[in-house]
Amino acid sequence: MSRSERGSGPAGGARRFVEPARALPLRWGSYTPRLIGGLALIVAGGIAIAGSNTFQLLLLLAGSTAHIVGWGVIPSDGWRRVVAALPSTLGCWMALPGPKYLAVLVLPFVAWLLVRHRPALAWLTVPVVIAAAIGVALAVDGFDRALPGAYPWMLPASAVMGAVLIGCAFLARLIHAAVDRSRRNGMQGMPSRRATGDL
Repeated sequence: MSRSERGSGPAGGARRFVEPARALPLRWGSYTPRLIGGLALIVAGGIAIAGSNTFQLLLLLAGSTAHIVGWGVIPSDGWRRVVAALPSTLGCWMALPGPKYLAVLVLPFVAWLLVRHRPALAWLTVPVVIAAAIGVALAVDGFDRALPGAYPWMLPASAVMGAVLIGCAFLARLIHAAVDRSRRNGMQGMPSRRATGDL
């Protein structure tokens, strides 16, 4: 049996999950470089925003610009990229006062789910991000009472939230892959109209 014949059989339904954005026609560039480049700009811009203050407005401007451009580069439907850019940037700005406000980082995460075409079930990861942010804020509050001055805890708190965001993004992808696999298996299990005589 040839490889093509094996792939067209029942086992062919267990093919590897493919991101929906890969099927989109791109006006410029290719999928992987745009995904990596866009994500790098988003993350670098977010870090620059987090490192800015009232005395470093140029850094805030540069970070915001890179962050917005990153969302424009990510392969996705145009409207998804436009909708994602503003709330994600606002979320990074709103986290500037300190680690107690890191719950607003759910906005960039929601933007990521949107541009990656994640199904509704994958959005169950959003409460996980919120719960983690609340936990980090409570921990920072406890440390602040012992050692006053919450902002020094911004770096470790941001690192924890970064790990949570990455983990939840991968979890959302796994859920998306499972939903896609279930849908394809369901379609394969449905008898065709011709086979059932329903013409």
